[in-house]
Amino acid sequence: MKTIVFCYTVTETFNFSLKTIKNLKDLGYEVILISSEKDNLTRIAGSLGVQSRYLEISRSISVLADLKSVIRLIRILRNCKPDIVIGATPKGALISMIASYFVAVKCRIYHVFGLPYETAHGLLRVILKSVEWITSLFATEIIPISNSIYHEYLSNVQGVKNKTSYFYPLTVGGVDIERFNPIYFQESKIALRKELCISKSNIVIGFAGRFTIDKGIYDYIDVIESLSNQYDHITALVVGSIDTRDCPDNKQLEEFFSKKNVIHIEWTTKIEEYFSVMDIFVLPSYREGFGNVNVEASAMEVPVISYNVTGCKDSVSENVSGLLVKSRDTIRLAESIAILIKDPHLRTQLGKKGRLFVAEKFSDKIVAQNFIRHILE
Repeated sequence: MKTIVFCYTVTETFNFSLKTIKNLKDLGYEVILISSEKDNLTRIAGSLGVQSRYLEISRSISVLADLKSVIRLIRILRNCKPDIVIGATPKGALISMIASYFVAVKCRIYHVFGLPYETAHGLLRVILKSVEWITSLFATEIIPISNSIYHEYLSNVQGVKNKTSYFYPLTVGGVDIERFNPIYFQESKIALRKELCISKSNIVIGFAGRFTIDKGIYDYIDVIESLSNQYDHITALVVGSIDTRDCPDNKQLEEFFSKKNVIHIEWTTKIEEYFSVMDIFVLPSYREGFGNVNVEASAMEVPVISYNVTGCKDSVSENVSGLLVKSRDTIRLAESIAILIKDPHLRTQLGKKGRLFVAEKFSDKIVAQNFIRHILE
């Protein structure tokens, strides 16, 4: 029986791979999850019926801490003798690719979920690009999460073409089409709108994600405030939590959340319920690996507006599931939202076509099946 190891920096990332991990277990493979956050790791592994190994991984740049993690992981891998090691997220991938190389694991897969260097500058950008190069050097195969990440990676990381694979538009995550199905929320969405005190005539403009600069939360705030001066029937529904690592202006967030037409919901495991009351979904992110919340919104027949950047351009089909706007162009972003505010027929059309687009390409079942088929070939 083959043993397959998944190593991620933090446990929340496993949420994208749940279907893949479960399917591998059902096929008879021994799966081991390695990450930091011991309690969460134990809980997730237990729910999936797989093994886990705790490994302290620093998210910040620390050569000494990273070296210690590599040494500890070498010991873990020598003990469990994996046939395949899959590493993702910058630190998890770096440490797992180096450690598995020294343990002579034959199949070392760097699963590229995103590229942090895209929005970095100066010395930090150089360091982050160097991390990508080192990680790729120790990997036997590189699998980008999406088409745009694939092309970005080949353009900016030297010497990786021969080991970089592209076999499907999405290689992790996707959408549970049954769970994210608007037909199940016809009655509950009416009750939820009442609970949230949203008028029947109001247009709900949603955002979901971590509150960071890169996620575009401040761009979202700017356009909502601008549109509120033009339209008195819009409600902003914001689902997510503050990320203390990259959210410098908590005061601006607090002031925004205090406005009468703004509703803030802390991050929830039932995001589909809040999608059901949205009329428009906006993700003005500066970079994504894919933009899974975009396809979740589309599955719920909510039209999507996003920046035309890496990742987001894969998760939105222009004029099919939504609209794409030039990155950081908040004027055009506000104009695009206004188009949908004024045109309910277009909102419905994009929503209906969006669900078909997602069901065809990004069902989590299809994504998991294609990934498993590829790594086991």
